[in-house]
Amino acid sequence: KVLNSAAGFLRMQLAREMKLRSVPQLHFHYDESVVRGAHLSALIERAVAQDGQHQEGSASPDAKPESTEE
Repeated sequence: KVLNSAAGFLRMQLAREMKLRSVPQLHFHYDESVVRGAHLSALIERAVAQDGQHQEGSASPDAKPESTEE
């Protein structure tokens, strides 16, 4: 919201710095990919940790080997 309200000022600064006669309109949109990526990374880390706990539990000396015969 703040960037969109400052778009006119930013266009003026761009025109001055780039020596442009016509500067395109600026529109800013929030990019949710960073938040979504962090959430997915957390889910993956949790799954890896749970898998590690599961493997540690099945590798205990008291654990019986699983039979593959029917």
